[in-house]
Amino acid sequence: MKVKKWLSVLLSTAIVVSAAVPSEALAKEPANVQGVLTDYQVDGIFGDLLDNDELFEGYVDRLFMGGSIVSAYGSYGEDRLEGMERDAYQMLKGRMQKIASGELAGTSIMLSLEELGITKTSWTAQELGVSAIVRDGQITQEAMSAWMTQNVPDISKILGYLMMDCPLDLYWFDKTKGVSVHGPEMGASSQNGSDWTLSVEKGVTYSFSVAAEYQDTAAKEPEYTVNADLSRTAIKAAERAQEIVNKYADSSDFEKLDAYRQEICNLTSYNHEAADNPAVKYGNPWQLIWVFDGVEETSVVCEGYAKAFQYLCDLTDFQNSNVTCYTVTGIMEGGTGAGGHMWNIVTMDDGKNYLADITNCDTGSIGAEDKLFLAAADKAGGDAYAVTIEGETVSYRYDGDMADMYGSILQISGSEYEPGSSSGDYLAYGTYGDNLEWSIDKAGLFKIEGTGEMPRITGSDDVPWKEYLYDIKRAVIGEGITNVGEAAFFDCSNLIEVSLPQSIEKIDSVAFSYCEKLESLTLGPNIKSIGDLAFFECKGLKEMVVPQGVTFIGKQAFVGCLSLKDVWFTGSCPEFKESNAFLGGLLTVHYPNTAATGWDELIESGFGEGYITWKVYSWNMFGRRITG
Repeated sequence: MKVKKWLSVLLSTAIVVSAAVPSEALAKEPANVQGVLTDYQVDGIFGDLLDNDELFEGYVDRLFMGGSIVSAYGSYGEDRLEGMERDAYQMLKGRMQKIASGELAGTSIMLSLEELGITKTSWTAQELGVSAIVRDGQITQEAMSAWMTQNVPDISKILGYLMMDCPLDLYWFDKTKGVSVHGPEMGASSQNGSDWTLSVEKGVTYSFSVAAEYQDTAAKEPEYTVNADLSRTAIKAAERAQEIVNKYADSSDFEKLDAYRQEICNLTSYNHEAADNPAVKYGNPWQLIWVFDGVEETSVVCEGYAKAFQYLCDLTDFQNSNVTCYTVTGIMEGGTGAGGHMWNIVTMDDGKNYLADITNCDTGSIGAEDKLFLAAADKAGGDAYAVTIEGETVSYRYDGDMADMYGSILQISGSEYEPGSSSGDYLAYGTYGDNLEWSIDKAGLFKIEGTGEMPRITGSDDVPWKEYLYDIKRAVIGEGITNVGEAAFFDCSNLIEVSLPQSIEKIDSVAFSYCEKLESLTLGPNIKSIGDLAFFECKGLKEMVVPQGVTFIGKQAFVGCLSLKDVWFTGSCPEFKESNAFLGGLLTVHYPNTAATGWDELIESGFGEGYITWKVYSWNMFGRRITG
């Protein structure tokens, strides 16, 4: 599979002064200098990289949002951009929509100073932060570059968000050529010939390149003019997409998604020529337009399949508002092909993320018909996931900046999605770290599953379920998880019951602090340490059995456990970080006669003197404790 990749074209900062003022005139009367800021282009920012894949990867690294990424967030730019970049984004987005609809044909768009949020027309050298506006009768490069830096939005960043938020409206955009920026004319004036002011009255023009297939060849500047007839074709395609969504409006969320897969595979086929031939221009085979154009002969590459599925999902009002589709890029290996690829991730109503490779669900592909649709996957090292189909492994490795964009969304569930299994009674769900998935339902049942450790955090605010702490009544930690993380259940004041797996090896600091209703907890045989304040203020805790493998107990681990009357240790005396592990009430600590030496030494040191009663016990023939 191959994804054609693109690079937005920016401008150079070269400035040409069209007129100069004789030096003898500068000191005698008001003087003026005119300058013209020419178009400019930045090149070489990716070094000597030549092919499209490398250019695209560099572009993603610079933008971090990825030009060919389609997101479910239709106004993501408005949420992330600020100041003049947000103003320019909003203006350009409105123009893009009018171009797509055929209301506008020209793609050279001038944004006035007012539209850019610029409320003045002149600047002093001090305001620009430069040493001089005019030198030797010419406006200085330094002054004009400073004005550009302060007042012209970063079109590369804006373009990234436009590509995310309105991909359909940019169907005509030639991403390989990008956008040119035409700077304004600049002037400089002085009343005394020494104190100069830079003036700018007109705005900046952005010219978006039009893909060859969508150009109006009869126009004066076809490369910046969209063919209205083709615009109408795109509109028709969008209408057909909406018809598909309407057709399945009364279906369940899963039925909608599955129907979209089938519709796309029925409407189009894979364009091997475009994918395999570098000479084929980027254009329609990479667009979702050719999926919905109603023409049997048109076909697309993986980007078209993924964009089409994303678009249908973006149009859909899912019954469960948490069902969300994302589009990602990376490298696919195995199965029916290998190379650059685009596919989807869908978060379902069970709170887990599943892989949806619509391209490879089509006829003749390894995943046909639905083996790679809402599929579970296994971690395959690093940021890769793998799916095994009839003995063949298909792996997916994300492009470099996907993690910065989507974070935990990229974590694919290790268990298959079961349609109809979710009751829809979830309060919340999500992922924790790189390997864990959690959920809490309306009955107060909290579950966390996966393998490995809960991540280290700096405070309870970093726990993803922090807004639902008081809703948790029962907690089930899945087998394979090796610790109860720091502050995992901090202040879960309604938590009554906890089920721990055999795999738990440690209870981290403040893990159960302030769980006032927790009455009992069975610690597994593999636990080795109990952290600082682990059970602090667990006022309902009545008894605790400490496994023999525990070798360390942190400070104030059981402080404030007012109902705790008996603590049974089943092994050797652990290391206590401080002597205040049990402060808060009178209790009896039981220890086995088989490890009495260490315990006797602890007692002789004065540990717990005044509030701990020590009792040694042994085991009878029936495996029961006998207190001595």
